[in-house]
Amino acid sequence: MDSEGDPRETGREPDTQDSAGGTGHSGDPAVVERDVVVVVLDTARYGLFAEGSMPLLSERALLGETVVNMTNTAGWTRPATVSLMSGLRWEERYLAGGDEALDESTVTTLAESLQSHGWHTYLNSANPALGDWLSQGFEEQVFSDKGEESAPQRFDAVLEQLSTHEEPVLAWLQLMELHVPFGPMADSCAAEVQAAAALCPEELFDIGAEVTYAFIDFTVMSDEERAACGAAIHVGQSCAATQLDAELDAFLSALPADALVAVTTDHGEGWLDPKTDHNWTLNQKISRGFLALFDAQGVPGEYALASQVDLAPTLLDRLGVSPPEGQFEGVPLGEPATGLVKAWRCAPQSLTVETAIWEGDSLGIKIRRPGGKVSYELYDTLLDPNSDTDLAASVTMSTTLAAALEEQFASTEALCVEGSDW
Repeated sequence: MDSEGDPRETGREPDTQDSAGGTGHSGDPAVVERDVVVVVLDTARYGLFAEGSMPLLSERALLGETVVNMTNTAGWTRPATVSLMSGLRWEERYLAGGDEALDESTVTTLAESLQSHGWHTYLNSANPALGDWLSQGFEEQVFSDKGEESAPQRFDAVLEQLSTHEEPVLAWLQLMELHVPFGPMADSCAAEVQAAAALCPEELFDIGAEVTYAFIDFTVMSDEERAACGAAIHVGQSCAATQLDAELDAFLSALPADALVAVTTDHGEGWLDPKTDHNWTLNQKISRGFLALFDAQGVPGEYALASQVDLAPTLLDRLGVSPPEGQFEGVPLGEPATGLVKAWRCAPQSLTVETAIWEGDSLGIKIRRPGGKVSYELYDTLLDPNSDTDLAASVTMSTTLAAALEEQFASTEALCVEGSDW
């Protein structure tokens, strides 16, 4: 990435009212004091871009840096968010040890790194899973269940934080509109959602209720019912994304011009409820998220692949803040990954295990479905960025990729069974 004129190299601070001093609050001349805003769209997936459900964000992303495949490290909010906040792949450690694996004494979070350099840190989450250890380093914390506050109310709360604090602010915002996709809905697609939901035997939502939804037990349904409910959820999430898109666009327009902003997801389309073991979308492949990074000092462009563990390293790198020594498994955007990128999905009740390894432009997947059936998939992510065409029957997987896939699958398979109470 071109670094000419980049304050990460020169120590120059942006022209803002908070940048009067040569070294800022941290005392480190390399640190660039800017507001940092991270918006996590819980359960968002890259397909929302590809399907045109978020046109305003997609258009705006052309002016920033976009990762079209931000690989999720886990299929659930808590371990996935640890990866976003710490630059560490905590998914297997979490399955093996539960909450005890998240030892705050061994990890420095993004919030702690910025707080130590003079940032005010603010967490606003509609998902209670970000409480306890994941709130470490945030001076102010606001939690509410899914529908108690709307996205616009949360956006307003962040804008108030930015306007009232003299020091730079890190604001981490976790939204649930896409995770709970049946209200509120965009007027333009409400009828389509209602029609789709009527074909599902489960009651998915109450018209007029702000946010209601049902946990669907796919295990008691016929194939036809399962497909109908999956389609309804897919349509509902797409409609919710259209509603959120306009609200998010207005929020991004209201942020300071020099703010460093990341819009991303925690666990994408691979979300599974461990109690009912259902998948919320029709796509059975490994979950695939995205990242839209808006950086006045950056160069607009598109990255084909990155991992959630790259977010914290990227933000600290852009701000000139030194990373926690020896901690990060991820790297700043634009730098070569330090190892093979991996992801997994497991459903303990049905013993479904799915692992993925990326090697260059190749994506290898191994899946064991209920009944013990094992299958492999192989994709060329350069020629087939949406991973639609499985090449496993006609193209031989590289030796390195195949070996890494088998090793990762064996590890995940064992932990999936051992961690069945997660």
